[in-house]
Amino acid sequence: MATLEQVFSFSNSSDFAVYQKWYALQKRLSTDASLLVSLDEVEQLKFWPRVQDVFEHLLPEAVSVLRTYEQSFKEELAKYEKAVKDLENSNKLFEFYKSVLDSLTKLYLDSLSGMLTEVYREVYGTDSKQVRLVMADFRNKKVIKLNVINHIDGRDYVEDFSNEGGAAMILLGAVVAVYFILTTGSPRILFFDESLSALHNETLARFLRVLKQFVDQLGFTFVIIAHDAFRMKDFVTKAYTVSDGVYHLVPAVELGTFLESTGG
Repeated sequence: MATLEQVFSFSNSSDFAVYQKWYALQKRLSTDASLLVSLDEVEQLKFWPRVQDVFEHLLPEAVSVLRTYEQSFKEELAKYEKAVKDLENSNKLFEFYKSVLDSLTKLYLDSLSGMLTEVYREVYGTDSKQVRLVMADFRNKKVIKLNVINHIDGRDYVEDFSNEGGAAMILLGAVVAVYFILTTGSPRILFFDESLSALHNETLARFLRVLKQFVDQLGFTFVIIAHDAFRMKDFVTKAYTVSDGVYHLVPAVELGTFLESTGG
């Protein structure tokens, strides 16, 4: 079968010009057999053997090739149009899911903000402050920002959370971890590696009361590593000692005495 290159080459050759003249003469003779022809035109009739292959083979094949390319082009065009349409649908679908995700994110942040506020007020004994999580732009990225809102005389003041101190970071971080565990279905256990030692006695007691609610109502287990376990004696139900990397469970009858001994 002829190729496009062959068709192009033939259309630019001297044989093609000869073929055009011969074809025009044949067309005239087919419509009027009595038509007089010139000597020059008679010479064109002698070219039949030369152009016969072109007329009977190359041109039909060229037409077939061109039709094949035309069909391929139509198929590719259809694919392109479908891809454009699919992209438009994908963009619409993306916008839909984005709006759903934004709504779910807001619900998530509002729910977690409420939980943080409740714990914050319980631990710090205040009703005027509220913890609020919001989405914010930071260096071209979306981040979750924690604000402490203080309600004074009917107005809201946003406080710098860094001024709240490490204790607030610890307790609110623990609440976020609890919330994450609840929403993901992870095992309900959380470790505090000496982090509670930074809390004052009164703050610690209030925070432990909050943790006890999580234990009683939600089945959580909190493992607290501390050198001052005596401060937690009213909340600890089980204690272990560590010696040379080996853990030993403190007998229940000795628990109170053991916790008291960690005070000095």
